[in-house]
Amino acid sequence: MIIGYARVSTQDQNPQLQRDALEEAGCEQVFEERVTGTKRERPELQACLRTLRDGDCLTDQSSYDATRQVDSGLFLSQSSSIFSRPISL
Repeated sequence: MIIGYARVSTQDQNPQLQRDALEEAGCEQVFEERVTGTKRERPELQACLRTLRDGDCLTDQSSYDATRQVDSGLFLSQSSSIFSRPISL
């Protein structure tokens, strides 16, 4: 299953373009969040990560958010078990 994650930083921003791109890319499920990139608490990201199963693919519109979080260690600290499973990013 391809699962998408869309995030915008403010309540004024519209994530619809990201959602459209993710759905066009074949995402069967899209998690959407309105939270600044500096916040550690990301409930929708956590729900997204809990949903992932072996063989799933996690994507976002640009892969920027996911890779930035991997680089910062935030992603790792929130879901260290993701890298022990056969999941594509």
